[in-house]
Amino acid sequence: MARFEAEVSDPQLYGGSSMSYLLTLHTDLAAFSEMGQEAGPGLRRLEVRRRYSQFEKLYKRLLEVPGCPSLPALPGKKLFGSNSAATTEERRAFFEALMRVVGQSAALRESQFLLAFLNDVAVPKYEELKPELHEKCKEVFGVPEDDWKLKSEKRTGKVWFRKLDGTSEGSDLWMVRSEVVVPVNSDDFAKVYYDLDMWKQWTGDFSFRQLDMLEDGSQCMHVTYKTPVIDDRDTVYYSCKWAGMPLDESAKGCTYTSATSVLHPLAPKVKGVVRAHVFLSVTTVEPAGPDGSSTRFRTYTHADPKGNVPSAVVNQMAGQGISELLAVADFMCKYIARK
Repeated sequence: MARFEAEVSDPQLYGGSSMSYLLTLHTDLAAFSEMGQEAGPGLRRLEVRRRYSQFEKLYKRLLEVPGCPSLPALPGKKLFGSNSAATTEERRAFFEALMRVVGQSAALRESQFLLAFLNDVAVPKYEELKPELHEKCKEVFGVPEDDWKLKSEKRTGKVWFRKLDGTSEGSDLWMVRSEVVVPVNSDDFAKVYYDLDMWKQWTGDFSFRQLDMLEDGSQCMHVTYKTPVIDDRDTVYYSCKWAGMPLDESAKGCTYTSATSVLHPLAPKVKGVVRAHVFLSVTTVEPAGPDGSSTRFRTYTHADPKGNVPSAVVNQMAGQGISELLAVADFMCKYIARK
């Protein structure tokens, strides 16, 4: 007998108005043999996060399938309180009941609508991404200094840009490089900086959710940013951390991270939120100063905020990032001095 066990759980609110649910499926059906992850002999485990509207659309499509059995009644529309605890639980229970009926019907289990609902995004191939990121880090650090143009300078902070149109990267968006020297120990700086809960101290209104944590310490994150004037932004990225520096893995007291945007089944797009794309982000933390008691913090960013924002405006905003850079430095000095 075919195995098809589904659980709907973990409702989460995105973008202030869109509720999503985690669907976990265990099945041995051949149609799903290339999806998800192995969970035993012949068994696959699929996890996808879907918005309420996506479940509702699936429900209506399943009604069109020839031989569709009787389905649970769709919960009524709510003019108010659509995200209340009671409504959220009612919908979660409905979706779970719907999936039980699907599991008992060969016609629904094999429908193209269900397959599309579950298979629109695959889990990233992390084992391929990590070496690619490592090579990109080395390429960025190998760029001649003359290719970087100084954009702004204040105190110990500096921001450069590099035009990529006409290069192998082929983009009309600049790559932005920034650097600041902070009079604190690099080990202390790194401990604070790599604690994502601390980022709100200098980044403003943002939230993050870990999607995957791998054995090597790399991770996949979903991050949402509240932005003034324009629509809020979010991104899903894969991030790796290494000891040393990109061109010198033996460099003592140094660490660096690199990240790039990916697609992930647990992070569907959110209504009213524009999904930005990070081509490449690199950050380094290294000892600085004559006696190595300070920290040189560097960032390299090539990203597209997407939406209706002209490239010229994006480049201009990127060049003004020195204020955030100095905010990091000021916070580190005050916070580490108190410890």
